Amino acid sequence: MNTKIFYVFCISILITQSGVLTNSCFAKSNSTASVIDSKMFIPGLPQLEKGETIKSYGIMGGEAVTLLSGLIFMVSSSSEYSKYKGLGATATPAEFDSHYNKSNSYGTMSIASFVLMGGIYAYSVADAMFLSKPAVVKKHYKKIKKYGLYFEPQGNGIALCARRTYE
Repeated sequence: MNTKIFYVFCISILITQSGVLTNSCFAKSNSTASVIDSKMFIPGLPQLEKGETIKSYGIMGGEAVTLLSGLIFMVSSSSEYSKYKGLGATATPAEFDSHYNKSNSYGTMSIASFVLMGGIYAYSVADAMFLSKPAVVKKHYKKIKKYGLYFEPQGNGIALCARRTYE
């Protein structure tokens, strides 16, 4: 179960980091829209570009720690489960219970780590899109008029685009 969740998580990251989110949908329109490029979807980079180094390093560090802890707990869970499956008929019920319970607790911690990683990722994207204005826009515009995600046709498919418009 943990392996399937991890693979789904990795595939979702590959989709968001791939060419599905191209820079052409983030081009400036005739309105006064801020440009949000595809770097927004890499946790911590938009904050680093805006000069928020503490927030940026916190997001990057949080992502790294939760990814590593999730992987370590996933490997530990698999290892304990293999020990559980490898116990022979001479093993005591306490040994069976010990390995099985350790496997379950490591699996739970692995899932919690990956969920926390997703939460940090979502916060990073929300912060880049909605919570802070780009440095250039801060000087000229006072409040947000409209913001959101939309789909735009491109080539043989569609792309997910994000845009903020200021008054």
